[in-house]
Amino acid sequence: ELEPEHGYVDVTTPPQESFVSDPPDGRIPYNAYGLARRNAHRAGLSRGWPGESAERLHADPNTYCMVSIGPRGGFGEIIQQPGLVMMVTARTHRVIPTDGRPHLGDRAKFWRGSSRGRWDGNSLVIDIRSLNGKHWFDSVGNIYTENTRMIERLTMVDANTIDYELTVEDPTIYTRPWTM
Repeated sequence: ELEPEHGYVDVTTPPQESFVSDPPDGRIPYNAYGLARRNAHRAGLSRGWPGESAERLHADPNTYCMVSIGPRGGFGEIIQQPGLVMMVTARTHRVIPTDGRPHLGDRAKFWRGSSRGRWDGNSLVIDIRSLNGKHWFDSVGNIYTENTRMIERLTMVDANTIDYELTVEDPTIYTRPWTM
């Protein structure tokens, strides 16, 4: 989501269309607190240099090779086994239990959170909690927190197509759940 009120976006960041499908205006529904946090990142937007603090520079955590979740985390290959699904990319992998086990406790926080999956027809629904809140949705400072819950839905459309949807909720920084 690139908004016109922010004139500077790093030249290595290509222009992009909004990735928000709900709400219909294509904007993340930040509350005042969330918008202030997002704007602080945008005001100091920088790629930074290795060894410098990402928080100080407001640099995209991907700059420092931090693994992400959601659409930036990607999935190159999906492997299904009894009781789990694995998503494997060149950089990392996710193991998503589908055997009904509970999430980890709320005190444990991780870059990729705690994922639990279930099948809803031909859709894999993944509930993500226990995020550390230090990553961004994109390279221009759209954020989530350690209180965010995400629901991924991957639906097989045909042999070569997977429809991907992510719903995000966190009343500490958004006015309502939203979807990309």
